[in-house]
Amino acid sequence: MGAVTATADFMEGEDASFLSEDKQTSAMHNRPTDEARVMQRSVQRLMGASLMVAAVGLWVLPGSSWDTDLLLFKLALSLTGGLAGFGLLLASSTPRDPRVEIDTIRREVRVVRPAKGVGDIILRRCGFDDLARAEQDGPRVRMWDRNDDLLVDITMKNRDALFSLVGGLKDVGKLGQNAG
Repeated sequence: MGAVTATADFMEGEDASFLSEDKQTSAMHNRPTDEARVMQRSVQRLMGASLMVAAVGLWVLPGSSWDTDLLLFKLALSLTGGLAGFGLLLASSTPRDPRVEIDTIRREVRVVRPAKGVGDIILRRCGFDDLARAEQDGPRVRMWDRNDDLLVDITMKNRDALFSLVGGLKDVGKLGQNAG
């Protein structure tokens, strides 16, 4: 049987699932937790909106000076504040959900986040031989990275892809004895 490359979108639920970080104990090292990212995006939105309101407020609030000396300074300040605020609002958008890619030819697992304009961003990559262990329970396969953190928990419908994955994991000795 030839090698098969399986790509599963974890959000479909039936094909694969990637456990979110709040359900793991520090599965992604050096990355903020889900709650911290939500808080960071909220602060970015607040700061961005504040900068944009302040940029407009320089011109419309009562008592603002219309002296010719200050007009150029106000224009530069309002443009800078407006652009910075707009940039913060754009940066605070919720990122797309990652997907799990299992490449049985290269024998690696990748957690990839699609990004607009730049293609896919690889969040995590782990070769089969770098895994701490793997377990199979029917069509469900779980893999742990070398730090023994759960990397993926995937359920595969495609039987050929499952056999190819299980074969690759057995070849490198990572599949547990309770494989079903």
